[in-house]
Amino acid sequence: MEKLVKKEEASHEGHKYFVHIDEMFGIIHRAHLATGHGGRDKMIKELFPKYANITVEVIEMFKSLCLECMKKRKRSAIKGVVVRPIITKDFGSRGQVEIQAIVIL
Repeated sequence: MEKLVKKEEASHEGHKYFVHIDEMFGIIHRAHLATGHGGRDKMIKELFPKYANITVEVIEMFKSLCLECMKKRKRSAIKGVVVRPIITKDFGSRGQVEIQAIVIL
């Protein structure tokens, strides 16, 4: 299979390949798994030295659609103050009042 290679100024670096749109998902997916579902910056370090036309926007879009990353990103809702109900035998036999202090200077 023929690959399109980006022309580099410095010959000591490896070749950068242009990725066809059909291959892009597979390449990004493999890099994402290789980085352990890493974030954008880890994937950039993995992909940019090898490929010329994979952009940050494409990486961010892939990461935003990854189900495993969505599970990691999902946080439980912040819990507020838990109110314990007062359990009584008769209606109106007990009550509870919150007192707030107001300081006037």
